Amino acid sequence: MGWSNPKVRSHRWLGLCACLALLGPTSAVTAQEALEETSPPAVTTTDGGGWNFWFNTLEEYRLRVATDPTAPTLSAIERPASNQVTGQTDHDVRLFFDGSMNDGTDALSAHLAFNMWTDVDGTTPEDDDVSGLGTMYDGASAPLWFDVYSLYGKYATGGFLKSLKVGRQSTNYGRMTTFDGLSVDLEAVDKMLDFFVFGGRTVHFFEADAGLFEDFLGSVGTTIRPSKTVKVELDYRFVQEDMTVNSALAEGDTVRDSLTEHAYGAKVWYRPADWFSAKLKFHGITDKIANIGLLADFNWSSLGFGVTAKVDAQPSTLRELNETDDLYFAILGESLAHVKANLQVWKTFETDFGNFGLHAGWKERVLLKDAVVGSAFNHNMGIFYGLVQVSDIGTKGPFASVMLEQYLNHTETQFFDAGVLTVGGSIGWEADSARGEIGSFYQQYKYDYYKDVQERTDVRTLFAAAQYEPLDWLALRARYEYEQFDRDVHTFTFTLTQNL
Repeated sequence: MGWSNPKVRSHRWLGLCACLALLGPTSAVTAQEALEETSPPAVTTTDGGGWNFWFNTLEEYRLRVATDPTAPTLSAIERPASNQVTGQTDHDVRLFFDGSMNDGTDALSAHLAFNMWTDVDGTTPEDDDVSGLGTMYDGASAPLWFDVYSLYGKYATGGFLKSLKVGRQSTNYGRMTTFDGLSVDLEAVDKMLDFFVFGGRTVHFFEADAGLFEDFLGSVGTTIRPSKTVKVELDYRFVQEDMTVNSALAEGDTVRDSLTEHAYGAKVWYRPADWFSAKLKFHGITDKIANIGLLADFNWSSLGFGVTAKVDAQPSTLRELNETDDLYFAILGESLAHVKANLQVWKTFETDFGNFGLHAGWKERVLLKDAVVGSAFNHNMGIFYGLVQVSDIGTKGPFASVMLEQYLNHTETQFFDAGVLTVGGSIGWEADSARGEIGSFYQQYKYDYYKDVQERTDVRTLFAAAQYEPLDWLALRARYEYEQFDRDVHTFTFTLTQNL
């Protein structure tokens, strides 16, 4: 989904032009950086001007080497014998930037975050008839690939006009999405009643299939805080969806039609005490229920004990997949009707031997009756798991973890049918400026987010990682991964980060 893709070409050129005009970023991060915990960057003030600046940059080199599997898995056995992968390599270089500036009073600010890739060894050779997961080569794309995650200018008065933002941004209300457009937040009654309005064209950084198009949207709504323990959010959203006409697609054409939909939603937060919070949400689209969800969190921090329960039901088929609940992992594509549930119990305590963390839980994802046939990114999956973590073992520095997972197979006759039992874990050492770790883990379905997204099945990963911070603002990282699925893939990643 770079500039070579017709779905996103127009709004990514718009993003680049706006980049020259606004010169600024956001706290939004890439799919890679979203998984990493980073401390807030320092702020540097210019002499005499009062403007503040901060930025994070990342430079990365990645090498992948693929060979035929040494210990074939089920997915490897099912792969056609003609699809040999031995000798395939891929070299990529990536630059990530995330930064912002403001006028010292926060009245005016600008934000920018983007990823840029270049493929060192080129894309798929013309004589290679294998594509997608069948090859380590990148598919055909522009030599230089940009993803602009966030690019907006913001004006805030601190009064009735809480904020006005123009550019690429993420919604703060309703169903979360990224869009190019305008948003306005108004505070009608201090900390009790807010109004919001926004509109533009949606943006996704990954897509499941070709020929998908972004939507135009406009939204209005309000946030009500009747008490210190309750917050209510109501929103309405107009959506104009572009679709490819099936008859035209069959003839190799790209004729499009538009579908107008009306979405609406409500969210309620309830926090009566520090140890308990709950969230209830509902979203509908025209005459369909799009999503119903409930989250309950019990957290007794003084006891080092907590329980979290979450249920999300999507009774209708939608056009966006998002298994991580993160905007930058959202995939434009068909999401079949399903229910997700997650229950986790945790306990932490300290001993003379080390600091322990115990976790046990259950994760479930089940397609509903009208969507029993799974497809890419749409699967039944169930896991019972237990995790033991211990840090500062005997002395400050060493740590270890062990994960036990029991996967479940959902059949027509038996819902809880025991599947594969897996063991994973890691050991390592962490000092003030250095960290090293080796370990292994298993994933029944693994999603790889890079320039595009790929789904892999039955993956065992062994890894080794090291990090060194010679300066407060500088870090060097190296990581090696050995993945076993329908092939063996060796990945070497070398990263340099600056936090200024």
